[in-house]
Amino acid sequence: MMIPCFWSIEPTNACSLHCPQCPSGSQLLTRKRGYMDVENYKKILEKIAPHALYLNLYFQGEPTLHPQLPTLIQLAKGHGLYVALSTNGQHINAQTARRLVRSGLDKMIVSVDGMNQRSYETYRRGGSLDKALKSIHYVTDYKRTIGSYTPRVEMQTLAFRHNEDELPALKRLAKDLGARFKVKTAQFYTCAPDDTLQPPDSARLSRYVRGEDGTLRLRRRLPNRCFHLLTSAVVTWEGDVLPCVFDKDARYVFGNILKEDVSSIFKSARAKEFRRRVFTKRKAIDICNNCCY
Repeated sequence: MMIPCFWSIEPTNACSLHCPQCPSGSQLLTRKRGYMDVENYKKILEKIAPHALYLNLYFQGEPTLHPQLPTLIQLAKGHGLYVALSTNGQHINAQTARRLVRSGLDKMIVSVDGMNQRSYETYRRGGSLDKALKSIHYVTDYKRTIGSYTPRVEMQTLAFRHNEDELPALKRLAKDLGARFKVKTAQFYTCAPDDTLQPPDSARLSRYVRGEDGTLRLRRRLPNRCFHLLTSAVVTWEGDVLPCVFDKDARYVFGNILKEDVSSIFKSARAKEFRRRVFTKRKAIDICNNCCY
């Protein structure tokens, strides 16, 4: 069994925002909240480093809430890994930005979902558009000051019906801030036809179509295969290894990397059974039925 080369490690599953379609922000996440212990993180890196190339330092929650995040980045860079971070930008001030740039971080994604505060907080509830934009400014400004190419900054927008007309303006804004721009389709768990938050009208910007009964279903056909299952894995702040980023509540734990070696985890009966189901009857797996891959 090939061990994945793309990993996501969860610094924390806590978040200060209340985004309605996010399990962490909406308080629907059933897992205990907590923060990755640095010593445990070192052990995890030692185990995955011989196999890993790319590390996402995020899963559920807001990673910049972890008080030792720059240290986590530096430790991963010490193993030669490419390190990416996704943030809502609410907790990045000038000092934090300097620490992130100097940590060796390769890529920073900042979520900006509207051109004005009203549009932005339709989804990023409890958040400030001004803080999100300033986080980009702080990082790009300090990069220029010290002549650093990294981190590459990406301004990412989740597309909804209320902001799809703002995408051209958001793209121009990203360019003005010195960031790349990316539009991402939004994931929905529940969405009644009369809810404030709705998928975009544009088919190319939405994962879903609405059925005759009013419920959303994936637009694409779900094949009995998954490239991501073979190439990537997720580690929660407690060390549980999951098959993918759609297993938000850790329902399909392959093993615990703090207690087991990597090879035995991916050869375990649980891992084999999950792979068998994906490649034979993927529709029967609940987390796969809301997957965009």
